[in-house]
Amino acid sequence: MFTIFLLICTYVKNRFLKKNDGLTIQDLYIIIFKKNMISLIKMIIASIIINFFVFSESTAQNKSLIASDFTIISTQNDTFNLYTELGKGKAILLDFFSINCVPCQVNTYYLDEIYRNYGSGDSLLLIWGIESENGTNAEVDTFKSMFGASFPGFSTQYLNNDTILSLYNITYTPIYYFICTDTTTKPIMLSQLSEVIESCIGPPNNNNTLENTFIEFNIYPNPASTFVQVESGKLIAESCSLLDIYGRTIQEYKIHNSNLIIQIEDLPKGIYFIRMQTNKGFVVKKFIKS
Repeated sequence: MFTIFLLICTYVKNRFLKKNDGLTIQDLYIIIFKKNMISLIKMIIASIIINFFVFSESTAQNKSLIASDFTIISTQNDTFNLYTELGKGKAILLDFFSINCVPCQVNTYYLDEIYRNYGSGDSLLLIWGIESENGTNAEVDTFKSMFGASFPGFSTQYLNNDTILSLYNITYTPIYYFICTDTTTKPIMLSQLSEVIESCIGPPNNNNTLENTFIEFNIYPNPASTFVQVESGKLIAESCSLLDIYGRTIQEYKIHNSNLIIQIEDLPKGIYFIRMQTNKGFVVKKFIKS
C-alpha cells in the first residue's frame, strides 16, 4: 500500500508542481490526502477484499476432501477403478495433463522418476496420467514415449472419461491430485509431491510393499441384497464408514469384536464402499448392492 501511495505522489508531483512551483512537498501531501482520501480508502478496501478471497480460495484448495470414485480405461485397454486400487492399500497421484502443455512435458520425467522409485506400480504408489484436452490414445502413447512416462496413460476422448474432468473440476493443466489410502484428496503443487506422498505411505524403500493384513479385511456376501458382514481379521479396527460411489459418507459405524453387520436393504442398487479405520491406517473395499 505504501508503494501505491508513492506512485500517486510521483504522478501528482510531475503533473501538478509544474503549474504550482510555490508548493512544497508537504503541501502536496496535504492536497493528496484531502482530494484523494476517498480513492485511497476505496483502494485499501479493494485490496483487503481481494486478499481475503485469494486467501479463502487458497485455504479451500488445500483442504482435503473425499475423492470421487471413477472407472477409467487406459490407452492399453486396461480398466482401473479408483476405489478398488485404494482398497488394495495404494495411494494414487492423478496427473491431469495435455499433450501441448510445456510444463506437463517438462514435469513428466520427474513424475516417472518418483513412480519408478516407488516400484513402478508394484508397491504402494500409482500414478495415472489423464490427458484432459481430447487427445487420442495414439497421441497419449506418443506423448509418453517422447517424455519418458512409464506409468499408465488415459485419454478422455473415449468412453465418457471426460466426466472425470468434471468430478475434479479440471479447467487447465497441469493439475495434480494426490489421493491417500484413506480416500482423502486435494490438489497439490509438484514441489509438494514428495512430502505429501511420504506423509501418506512413507519414503520409497523396500518396506513399501502391501502387507497381507490388508487382504484379511473381508466383506460378504458380495454382491448382497439385504446386509453385508464386515470382518477386520487381524486388523485392529476402530470404526468404518459406508460410502456411495462418489465417496460420500452414508453412515458411520463403530466396530466391536472385529465384526460388523450393515443393513443395506433400503439402499438403491449399485456400487458402495466400506472405509475402515484400523491400526494400519485406512483401508477401503468395494461391494455391490444387488
